[in-house]
Amino acid sequence: MQLLPRFPFRSMKRFPIAVLLGTALAFSCGGGSDDPAGPGDGNGDGNGNGGSNVIGATVGGESFGASSTLSSASYVQAGLYVISGASVSKRSGVISFSMMNIPGPGTYPLGTGASVSGGTVVYADGGDAWGTPLSGRAGTITFSTLTADRIAGTFDFVGEAIAGDATGDLVVSDGSFDLPLDPGGPVGGVPERNRNVVTLTIDGEPYAASTVGSAGAPPGIFSVSSSSTEFTMTLSTNGISGPGTFDLATQPGPVSISISDPRLEDTISWGALNGGATGSIVVTSLTEKRIQGTISATLPVTFGPGTDPITITDGFFDIGYAN
Repeated sequence: MQLLPRFPFRSMKRFPIAVLLGTALAFSCGGGSDDPAGPGDGNGDGNGNGGSNVIGATVGGESFGASSTLSSASYVQAGLYVISGASVSKRSGVISFSMMNIPGPGTYPLGTGASVSGGTVVYADGGDAWGTPLSGRAGTITFSTLTADRIAGTFDFVGEAIAGDATGDLVVSDGSFDLPLDPGGPVGGVPERNRNVVTLTIDGEPYAASTVGSAGAPPGIFSVSSSSTEFTMTLSTNGISGPGTFDLATQPGPVSISISDPRLEDTISWGALNGGATGSIVVTSLTEKRIQGTISATLPVTFGPGTDPITITDGFFDIGYAN
């Protein structure tokens, strides 16, 4: 029996952005002044915002620029930053970032939620808005500078229509930002359990976890559950005491894995626990705080109306212990 067709999973639950959306819509519907005679700095940015641009991007093929008078960045708590900026002419609108679990400078995914270093973005123009879905790979943001009082970097993402009369996808590219943090705060301090990465290629389709939960801590029983709008994955270990290569064909054994696809009309799961799987999970590092490794496997159907196995390649995980 062949797999049923895959259907897009579209729901506002995909976007943990109620606060960002409210702020963005309020700003874009009436925030700021249309008076082009802002304080300016003589740079002639032409956006009518006054001052030079501190947030810039190409939005839907048009130039967007937000000046310092209509932009802000703030430290909320360890690893949590909010960045927003508005343009009232040229490509009007407001862009708002909510970044979570950011330990320091680096490149992070957009379209992520709890327990992953990354964040979400909303772009609003009037009552229309687009946001990054919880795909774990809606875009990237790079913090080239992150100190107690300054934040700067680059970004790009593809947003999905989420409010108003917005339709289709909105491509935002060549983004940059450079702002003071007000209020500022110390860099780092993100708990290990909130800095997780799971990436796979499943039958040629990339997967990046947008949310990750874990329980237990090796040695002993340790389980990880990760999800995105595309797949969910559960990985478990039993009594692993150090790095090694663990064969998935041996079940029950020291490692197991299962995959499901929430986009399917009928639930189908693939996994190793019932036997018939091939491949391995390689634990490359095991410490008191983290477990890291790679995955390469072919998994048979374990539940639902399907017969075709799935193949996992380029699997990688880096998980902090929940306790």
